[in-house]
Amino acid sequence: MPNDLDWIDEIPEDWRAPAELREPTASPFVNFAIGVLSSKHSSNGIILVISELLAEKERFSTWYLSAKGNLSERRAVELAICSGNLLQPCWEAWQTYCSRRASGAGWSKDEYVQLLTVWAEAKRQFETWRS
Repeated sequence: MPNDLDWIDEIPEDWRAPAELREPTASPFVNFAIGVLSSKHSSNGIILVISELLAEKERFSTWYLSAKGNLSERRAVELAICSGNLLQPCWEAWQTYCSRRASGAGWSKDEYVQLLTVWAEAKRQFETWRS
């Protein structure tokens, strides 16, 4: 007889945000945005895209809280974990970008485009989940 919770093994592991993303607020995504907005490595384009990403994350969170009761338990858990996991590639791309800038290697158009592409994809994923 199958267990009603067998699907839990199929859910991806929850990414644990690093310590620097656990403060000053309870939201690692908000803390990430604060860090980006206050960084010397931010440009107008970076500020625009991180603001759009944060706004879409907040729209998703608002939608999720109202829709969660109508979702299957499995879908609710998947969305909760996957939305948190979207921060990982965003954070990693930002760390790569900042490391290169801090090393004195200078500005790289390819890395800049890669960073913005990763963030835009995360934004699209939040939009997709809401639709």
